[in-house]
Amino acid sequence: MHPSDYILALSAILLLTTVSHVAAVRCKCTKESETVTCTDGVCETENGSCLMLDHPTMGVHYTCHTRGLKDGSCHNKTSKSGAEVRICGCNSQDFCNFSMWPDK
Repeated sequence: MHPSDYILALSAILLLTTVSHVAAVRCKCTKESETVTCTDGVCETENGSCLMLDHPTMGVHYTCHTRGLKDGSCHNKTSKSGAEVRICGCNSQDFCNFSMWPDK
């Protein structure tokens, strides 16, 4: 292998490492789950979304989600207890879930 091939391979590895790091977004996190760990109020997701969940009795919670949602989108979902929960997602920047939907 020619030395320039090694340099090209190293450059590709560095580029992939940088791109994968950029794809991760950090989110405010107040609610852990089986798939989400909050560390000092922060969770991180790659290619996913930050979420804000507004529950009528439990209040506002923030977390990460492994699937990407349309940035700034919101929808309602009925919880297991029958409560209507508003769920909003974003992935535009770190902590977008708190900056777009601050705690009431």
